Amino acid sequence: MFLTKRPSGTYYLCYTQSNGKRTTRSTSTRIKKDALKFLVDFHNELSKEKKNKVTSISLSNFSWKFLKYSESVHTNKTLINFKRTFKYFIDYTGNLDLLEITRKNVLDYLDYRIRNPSIYQARIDLINLSSAFNRAINEGYLLINPCSKIKQFKLPQKAPKYFSEDEYQILLDSIKEKWFKNIVELAYNSGMRQMEILTLRWNQINLMNDTITLNNHYVINKSKRVQTVYLSKRAKEIVVQLYKEKECDLVFHNNFSQYKQDLISKKFKRYVLGVNINHLLNFHCLRHTFASRLVQNGTSLYIVQQLLNHKDFKTTQIYSHLREDNLKDAIKQLDLGED
Repeated sequence: MFLTKRPSGTYYLCYTQSNGKRTTRSTSTRIKKDALKFLVDFHNELSKEKKNKVTSISLSNFSWKFLKYSESVHTNKTLINFKRTFKYFIDYTGNLDLLEITRKNVLDYLDYRIRNPSIYQARIDLINLSSAFNRAINEGYLLINPCSKIKQFKLPQKAPKYFSEDEYQILLDSIKEKWFKNIVELAYNSGMRQMEILTLRWNQINLMNDTITLNNHYVINKSKRVQTVYLSKRAKEIVVQLYKEKECDLVFHNNFSQYKQDLISKKFKRYVLGVNINHLLNFHCLRHTFASRLVQNGTSLYIVQQLLNHKDFKTTQIYSHLREDNLKDAIKQLDLGED
């Protein structure tokens, strides 16, 4: 095991793998002192691997195992994101052994994903890879997470997209199917996520207390916490009418089977495009609209956080720009004090 310096000035570590094959690994530094530290750390890592008998596994085999685990603990949307991350990462790096994956491999991949398609996707990929590699450590495939020293991307804040009253009414009036209109109206009047509505069972609804309990039994919500949804007058009217027509344990069903998320998303988008309103609006914007209406009607951001079941208050703060009138009123109070 020794260091070599490339024409670029970067030091590389040369070593022999357990299979007898000689290979190199970038130290990602041009400073000899840091490169020597990398060599020592790497040597210690190899020693630990031998001592702890880390199991060799290919990236594709590990991804299959991880995705099977993800099916039972993550939301469907999160599972899809993990699948996408693994697909693109394997396409980019090749089917490496998990022990061969370096911090540089991950950084190069993230640089590629920033450009194809965006920094937002690169951020998701970093979160997913870091989570998966932590799982690999727990399962004895890795000792060190190659993502551990990579800083998370700082994203520019974007205002959420939401429907104006006129846009929503135009959309609602255009929907012909009563069952689909009910789904849209419930989302608009409750702030529930799409999968929370599509997996909703009657045993989650308490019409005496006007509540719905999202208990993670049928779909794992984003915060993974039990949430109580409080029914507005219109939301309750919809639920009561559906209860009168109840045919099975699912509140919304397609011949007694759960509606597919992709079907609902595409159908919703077709209606949005059909009425010629903002083409960027999608089903999730109904949740943003629910929150925006609350904020514009004077509800505190703290209460909105509780109603949306946001784990982090920073997520709720994307609606803070809608309190502009309140801020203007506060400034006007200063003007009154000068009279």
